[in-house]
Amino acid sequence: MQIKSLFILLLVFISIRATCQKDINLETLFNRDISDEERAKINDKIHDFSQAINSEPDNPINYYNRGVMYSRLGLHPDAITDYNKAIQLKSDFPQAYYNRGLSRARFGYTKTACADIKKSAELGFSTATEKYKEKCGLYTEELGELP
Repeated sequence: MQIKSLFILLLVFISIRATCQKDINLETLFNRDISDEERAKINDKIHDFSQAINSEPDNPINYYNRGVMYSRLGLHPDAITDYNKAIQLKSDFPQAYYNRGLSRARFGYTKTACADIKKSAELGFSTATEKYKEKCGLYTEELGELP
């Protein structure tokens, strides 16, 4: 019974402490190396690319560039969405495959991340060739060697 009471007291303490602290921006936790000024500039660029997308919704470069900005803020799901759209509009866009792979690899070089990096290498992006050889050895049997 004492352990249960201590546990409840601990939970109450944690809850009170959490409500006393100011809200934590998770984006900031992942990007402590980005200054507030740099973050503001990136957000301005995201806004500009969003306006460009509204004006030219079939231009893959705008989606790609906004994806790069999202990646810089650590917003990888948003970046992947934009890279997907860029690839949908231009299927031979090696940098979009490469950066989508890097966003997917944010938490580990998985098969899907390596497949994107490999596709980028196959499309001639030399940086992707180096990254595939360096990071994706576990998947070369399944995905295949680079030509």
